[in-house]
Amino acid sequence: MELQPPPDEGPYQSIKKALQSLNRHAALQGYAIVKSRSRTYKGLPYRVYIACDRGGRVRKTLVDRLRQGASRQTGCPFQGLFRCENSLWYLELIRTTHNHPPSDPMDLNQALLVDVKGIVSPFGLRLILEQLRALSRTPSPRSSPCTRVFRTTMGLPCTHELGNYRDSGRSLQPEIVHPYWLIERHSTVERISIDPLLLLREPPIARPRGRPTGALGVSRSTRRNPSLFEITETEARAMGI
Repeated sequence: MELQPPPDEGPYQSIKKALQSLNRHAALQGYAIVKSRSRTYKGLPYRVYIACDRGGRVRKTLVDRLRQGASRQTGCPFQGLFRCENSLWYLELIRTTHNHPPSDPMDLNQALLVDVKGIVSPFGLRLILEQLRALSRTPSPRSSPCTRVFRTTMGLPCTHELGNYRDSGRSLQPEIVHPYWLIERHSTVERISIDPLLLLREPPIARPRGRPTGALGVSRSTRRNPSLFEITETEARAMGI
């Protein structure tokens, strides 16, 4: 299978959007495009070189020959660059050929995550990848009707939804992910407007320290009240008895 080069859909607003557009096509073909190097002027890049993720030479050191390491690098000749003109990026493909077969089908699932990487949290992406692995392992996971249990409980697309996206060649969009899994969910979650006057409450009444107000004529003695016989003796003594 000959790997097709990505189409030029430029100009692009940024390098990030440019790579997302190219990798959306490349992942369906069985490879990925990465930045290899860049040139800058006064700290700002004006030219960015791209290459295949299987590019580069394997360094055959003595340790590598002894270990027989399984490297993915094949020295793929695919090359290109982006030129920046008037804050827009234009694509130029230098070499469009590859020297390797398509990558493993599991790597093709990365095309689904192009538009949600950097937006959905890493743990949310990990759960989506688990659903993709389940979709790849099971011969016909969508033969049974969808119960929407995973979608309802986790707020993430299930194997049925992921299969539909993969079959149609579309990538996942942040809108289908619950705002809980978004990295910047504080700015994306719709906030309910509340009248600030409804938040006003009566201030708590604090009990002051010291003698209460109006208690000046109240005796604060701890002496016990006199008994009846003491009252009788006091009255008899006053009568001179």
